[in-house]
Amino acid sequence: MKGQLLFLLLRLLPLAGLLLGAAAGPSARLITDETQAEEFMKELDARFSHECNMEMTARWEYITDVTDPGKEDAANAAAVKYLSFKGEAAANSSLFDYETFVDDQLYRRFRFLAKKGPGALDQQDLEEYKLLQAGMETIYSTATICDFYDDTECDLMLEPDIELIFATSVNWEELRHAWVQWRENTGKLMREDFLRFVELSNKAATLDGFDNTGSYWLNGYTVTQREADKYTGGQALDQQQFKTMAEQAWQTLSEGLYKKLHAYVRMRLSDVYPGRIDPTGPIPAHILGNMWAQDWSSIARHVMPFPEMPSFDVSESMVKNGWDIQRMFDTAEDFFKSIGLFPMTQTFWDKSVLNQTAWGRTIVCHASAEDFCLGPDGEDYRIKMCTEVNMYDLVTVHHEMGHIEYFMAYKNQPHVFRESANPGFHEAIGDLISLSVMTPTHLEDVLGLTPTRSLPRASSSSDGKELSDEEKRDLNFLMKMALEKIAFLPFGYLLDKYRWGVYEGSVSSENLNGAWWQLREDLQGVAPPDGARGEEYFDPGAKYHVPANVPYIRYFVSFIVQFQFHQRLCQAAGHTGPLHTCDIYNNVEAGQILRSALDRGFSQPWPAVLQELGGSSEMDPQAIIAYFDPLIQHLDQELASAGQCVGWGVDCDGVNDDPATPESSTDAPTTPESSTDAPTTPESSSGAPTTPESSSGAPTTPESSSGAPTTPESSSGAPTTPATSTDAPTTPATSTDAPTTPATSTDAPTTPATSTDAPPPPESSSNASPPPESSTDVSTSTVALTTVDPNDEESARLALQQMNDEMTELIRNATFVDWEYYTNVTDANEAASNEASLMVAQRYKQLHAEVIEYFNYETFEDEALRRQFELQKTLGTAKLDDADMAELTAIVTGMTNAFTSVVCPYDKQSCEEAEGLNSDALENVMAVNRDYEELKYYWEQWREVSGKPIKENYTRYITLQNKAAELNEFDDAGMMWLEPYTIASENYTQESFKQEIEDLWNQTQGLYQKLHAYVLYKLKDHYEEIDPEADVIPAHLLGNMWGQSWENIYELVKPYDTPIPNLDDILESNIDLEEEMFEIAEEFFTSINLFSMTEDFWENSLFKEPELPTKAICHASAWDFYDTENPREDGRFRIKMCTNKNQEDFIVIHHEMGHTQYQMAYSEPTDQRPLIFRDGANPGFHEAIGDTIALSVTTPAHLLLIADRLTNGTYGLTTAESTEMTTPTPGQSSTAANEEDQGARVDSSSSVAVSSSPAANSSPSSVASETSGSTTEATTEMPYSEKDINFLMRTALAKVAFLPYAYILDQYRWEVFADNNEDLELNKLWWEKRLDIQGLAPPSPRFPSSDFDVGAKYHVPTSVPYIRYFVAHILQFQFHARLCDVSGFVGDIYNCNIYNNTDAGNHLRTLLEKGASEPWKQQLGEFLGTEEGNMDASALLDYFKPLDDFLTNFLEQNEITPGWRQGQVESYMHDERVQIPATVPIVVGIVLAVMVVIVIIAYFVGRSRQKKKAKKNKTPAQVPGENIELGQQKTDL
Repeated sequence: MKGQLLFLLLRLLPLAGLLLGAAAGPSARLITDETQAEEFMKELDARFSHECNMEMTARWEYITDVTDPGKEDAANAAAVKYLSFKGEAAANSSLFDYETFVDDQLYRRFRFLAKKGPGALDQQDLEEYKLLQAGMETIYSTATICDFYDDTECDLMLEPDIELIFATSVNWEELRHAWVQWRENTGKLMREDFLRFVELSNKAATLDGFDNTGSYWLNGYTVTQREADKYTGGQALDQQQFKTMAEQAWQTLSEGLYKKLHAYVRMRLSDVYPGRIDPTGPIPAHILGNMWAQDWSSIARHVMPFPEMPSFDVSESMVKNGWDIQRMFDTAEDFFKSIGLFPMTQTFWDKSVLNQTAWGRTIVCHASAEDFCLGPDGEDYRIKMCTEVNMYDLVTVHHEMGHIEYFMAYKNQPHVFRESANPGFHEAIGDLISLSVMTPTHLEDVLGLTPTRSLPRASSSSDGKELSDEEKRDLNFLMKMALEKIAFLPFGYLLDKYRWGVYEGSVSSENLNGAWWQLREDLQGVAPPDGARGEEYFDPGAKYHVPANVPYIRYFVSFIVQFQFHQRLCQAAGHTGPLHTCDIYNNVEAGQILRSALDRGFSQPWPAVLQELGGSSEMDPQAIIAYFDPLIQHLDQELASAGQCVGWGVDCDGVNDDPATPESSTDAPTTPESSTDAPTTPESSSGAPTTPESSSGAPTTPESSSGAPTTPESSSGAPTTPATSTDAPTTPATSTDAPTTPATSTDAPTTPATSTDAPPPPESSSNASPPPESSTDVSTSTVALTTVDPNDEESARLALQQMNDEMTELIRNATFVDWEYYTNVTDANEAASNEASLMVAQRYKQLHAEVIEYFNYETFEDEALRRQFELQKTLGTAKLDDADMAELTAIVTGMTNAFTSVVCPYDKQSCEEAEGLNSDALENVMAVNRDYEELKYYWEQWREVSGKPIKENYTRYITLQNKAAELNEFDDAGMMWLEPYTIASENYTQESFKQEIEDLWNQTQGLYQKLHAYVLYKLKDHYEEIDPEADVIPAHLLGNMWGQSWENIYELVKPYDTPIPNLDDILESNIDLEEEMFEIAEEFFTSINLFSMTEDFWENSLFKEPELPTKAICHASAWDFYDTENPREDGRFRIKMCTNKNQEDFIVIHHEMGHTQYQMAYSEPTDQRPLIFRDGANPGFHEAIGDTIALSVTTPAHLLLIADRLTNGTYGLTTAESTEMTTPTPGQSSTAANEEDQGARVDSSSSVAVSSSPAANSSPSSVASETSGSTTEATTEMPYSEKDINFLMRTALAKVAFLPYAYILDQYRWEVFADNNEDLELNKLWWEKRLDIQGLAPPSPRFPSSDFDVGAKYHVPTSVPYIRYFVAHILQFQFHARLCDVSGFVGDIYNCNIYNNTDAGNHLRTLLEKGASEPWKQQLGEFLGTEEGNMDASALLDYFKPLDDFLTNFLEQNEITPGWRQGQVESYMHDERVQIPATVPIVVGIVLAVMVVIVIIAYFVGRSRQKKKAKKNKTPAQVPGENIELGQQKTDL
């Protein structure tokens, strides 16, 4: 074989020389012997297979091991060698007069092999050609841009950095920046090179017999007359006819579908970018989710018709069902085998690289299918793919295997025919299979995969027709497909249409960029973000295929013919029904047609193959129209209903002469804060409709929240997304900052709605009822304010009502988005949540200017109307301009991400990240570990990785917060944060509130100091490391990372060994489903005439931690979804909680349900409860309500009652009747059981589990003897039982110990804001307060400036105000005392339980129903029955009076004086300067200096890594749950 080939080539060499010397020589000089030509082609085919295989082998070695430079060199050398061979083959093929050959196949082989392409150039021109192309590709491949938020970080690459920005950001300016900078650094730099390249490329085409390069590119689509007579019934196809075919197909699709999709997307994006988009013009090209606006899939979240329906992403289902990479490929193979195509070869399975991790080497991750060119005898086909178990890759696997099937089908063809019928067919075949695989029926019925639920916005159908769930699902599916397939078509067409013009000369060098944008506007309806672009730019060069000189029309062809293929195969399969529902799986008839077409490869003209496989010899767009017909009808209805113009430019002339601003859009979910808790603005002024976070408490993200801080937009007033959560100290609504993530929880001190902070976007439920389908154009106009008298009260009422309606819908929708995120933590859901928050803030900012700032509401007579305006007068951080707002959001997000850090275990202090302890694990360690040094290690290391790295950003954060405050006319951000507590009508200012807080602290300080002295005494007895003379407590020994709540050290400090009631064992033994614990809690509330939970609550709440791989933010929280359509008994209220069957969570459930009760109470009457009133009276009220209920539930008598019923089976979980036999009558509920000892007596026969202490009989705990250190017993007789004292001690460790921390955290921040970075010794100031006020000391000296220990507390980086928790801890005891009084209770207040007392319940209900509709002091006064509604700690002191007496007696007996020395901070501070005493020997000095340098380097390296990690790590931080037990209840703060 080799000898024959050499002989032939030697014979042809002289002829080659003649031909190369005279390219246009007469045919007589060419070889006409057809037999000789056949022999030549036979030998050439074998040589092609060999050379191609060599090149593919070298290439494979490199792309599957890119770190080996030797393999890269080998691959490049093999590529050059193969190109040279192809050039030689083309030259030799051109020596034959193939036009005269009789054999049609031989003719066709020579026709395509004889084209030399660039090889027609002489050596000098060819080298320049290659250099120009290489240079342009290098410009493109090495281009980077600077970060929008940090212009010193200029290494952002297209993949993945810039692509991620386009896919996730909704910041107009950030997107514009990335769009412009990419074109500055790519196309603009290659403009002149491109023009010279065009000259050389055209020269090569001319030498090769073509008019220009465009003509050369189109050769593969042509059909000569000879081929037409043989294969297509005489219908030839020249280049112009092909262009006409493409143009006609485009026009049909443009008018029939694309322009409608364009108009709908434009309408929806107008809600995302209010006022920025011309409703009758082209869409700005930078906001469509893609650098080139060619694929709009990334903006699907904004435009889905029915976002509440399940999405089509089955990724989580795949993981949940145990899919792995092998199963994905087996599934794809099964699809092809089911239709009669080929199984994969053994070589495929042996040599493909499907899993980079298992492969162990770095590969080029872009998925590719490879044919190793062995022809009929070969079995070597491979796929290279960095596969991950998700839906995207599952579809890609099928697509790539479709290429393999094509390779295998045409393997028996000659080498030149081992290619697809035209350049677009290979991609079309891969996509064809995907059209079946992606159908919901295939995913669910064949693969057994269930989709996740979509996120945002309310449904948009406006035709009044009630659609079935299946119809809604299908429309969402078609929209998803259209955003990918239809949106691409104009770009796929115009890129080569433009280049054809360049190559043929109709596009001149003087109009190179202008012609590009003219085409993009005319065909695609997009425009540059800043208007016309100058000719100094070359924007087409920003697309890879232009500098790389890759023809693009193939993709346009592919996107059309794949639907023709699909329709034809579905007909053959006997499919009936809509085309988009067809799945050809398991249909051999369809497979036979497909296989026949694939077998032909490139051996016949493509129209002949298209006729067989697509039912027509021409590209026919009707199959696409049929496929998308339901969507087309839906778009027609939606656009007509909204009065939208279809098209742009001349299409819309006269259609909308006075177009409404885009914001009016229909759906617009703007960003709600998320949580249920607080969403909103407290009564106080702060007001923007901040998200109702307050509601339950947490909406925003306090630390408790686990999550991603949401954008600080709302900060002081903006409608921050509904905090909806009730729990956790989440983002303070009142905060001015807002980026807090919706902690949404109800439990812990949560964020008041009032937050100025902006609770994060609400999560959208995953299978909960979808958001109500509110009007699709709520955002259309508020009022034509420029024509309205700003003093007119009725106009103001109307404008405010319209504003409220729109913001309610936006926040409601955003709450659903947030719910989805918090119950299913994924990157996509996090991005949607953050985006929702930003949108809410943007829209609220606009409405604030149009309504709140427009009217002179101070003179209005209607008090309720005036109050609504007052509560929203402060815009908070939303007042910042877009750039500052974006920077603040980025800073808060970055600081929050520090909480994803881990600390190495004490016994392995150098560890891999996977071995480290996250914040949750650290909290558990701090709670149970009793080793002094280990606790010190974890305490120090957590501050090293969380607080210290954010110090630099925090100073900038202070500046931006203060800037926002100044824009809102406050002295500083601290004053803005306090706005929710002010009452203008009573002249109750921020200073008034601060004074009241100080008075309350002074009132409780004495009790705290006694508790502090007692605990210190006990700890000294346990820890010999504590200096006997110390008067402050080491902060790491209190069972909590922050020393804020001390209940975890109860066993170390309990006064007596007597056990107190504990339900842990009983709950574990008697509760089957977690829901039962919620039913017990519900029965408590209904027993006092409050509300039953709704159907939505029971169906859609999260009661337990989901199974992996689904991850939820487990911090307990209560959510209000702002349902204004249904009565409260049918409304949408939920709790999210990963419940454990123990007493702690049992109490938390009651606490959270207390938030839900508050939310339900103030949800009606709807017409009197606008969004701004659906919140607690002030940021502390919501938490206080939950804690008030907990004070009853945690009474020993009530716990015994629950235990008895569960143990005896008398607890009817759905009925209250069975409880009556043991229910005390109102007024005695807590006294009947303890008349003998005034305590909750636990009989020895009681079934109640008790605390872990083994002692059955109470005995006084021992105290250290003054002389010997031995223990002695306290001798003074106390009038209270030991159980009571133990119970009160444990409660005080949670509640009293918490007071100074809650007091100083915001005291500290108020001072820092007021100082405005004048004094940067922020850490010294923090410890000054902790030492002087809390009496806690760091376990080791701290640096005054470089350390930033306050930043180790979640609420600081997430910008969540904290004083609300102090307020809540005072109010809950006032509320409790008042309700006990109303109930007729007589006895010790700590034993009072309002269970079953409707008098108390009705009194509480009256307060709850008011929400934020009246000033909080007025509400407090009415509730307490006092003339003035003042906060007062007397109720708290009365509650703990027995414990106070015990502590006083104990301290006196042990001669302990409460309190500690002031001004100790200097003793605990390092000097920031490194000093080396002069007496130290010089050698030692050098050693120390080196060590200092190492430490400094390590610090900065660590900080750099931490910042980098925080930037890249997008998963929400699971906050170290600070545990504050509210009467035996643990609450995350």
